[in-house]
Amino acid sequence: MLLDTHYPRLLGIADSHSLTQESEHHSERNRTQYETRWFTERNTEDQLIARYRTWFNRGLDAPWRQQLGWEKYTPSGELQVREVRYARGDAPAASGSSRIN
Repeated sequence: MLLDTHYPRLLGIADSHSLTQESEHHSERNRTQYETRWFTERNTEDQLIARYRTWFNRGLDAPWRQQLGWEKYTPSGELQVREVRYARGDAPAASGSSRIN
């Protein structure tokens, strides 16, 4: 899926590792909704493997553009990987939910 928000799958987390959401922030400005989350990945010995920042932006006006991105950081804070995906969505559902799946 283009805008897959199943985070362990999106970030490629090993089955033996854990992914914990540390924070979440929502805002809206200029007719766009913004959602940012921070996660930590730990191995079976509870050692910090990586930190991740994810974001999802959705336009509230046609053509309802969407952006999903994520960054992977080392435990010392060095950026390792960045990926950004773009799509044009359908009109928002009546519920107003920002979830894709």
